[in-house]
Amino acid sequence: MAMTYRKEKIQSFVERLQIRRSILQNKLKEPEYANQLDFLKGQLFAIDMVIEELFREFK
Repeated sequence: MAMTYRKEKIQSFVERLQIRRSILQNKLKEPEYANQLDFLKGQLFAIDMVIEELFREFK
């Protein structure tokens, strides 16, 4: 699978994941999302896992 994707495509995908991660982190600080903290933390954890897996797979 690693051979089928260009490096730029993977980098672009990781950048989008990092943007989503940043948005989730900002939402964790906002009071209107206080009742969704567990869900947001789960999403943040999942994104971190995907980013880590991509780095390990394509470095």
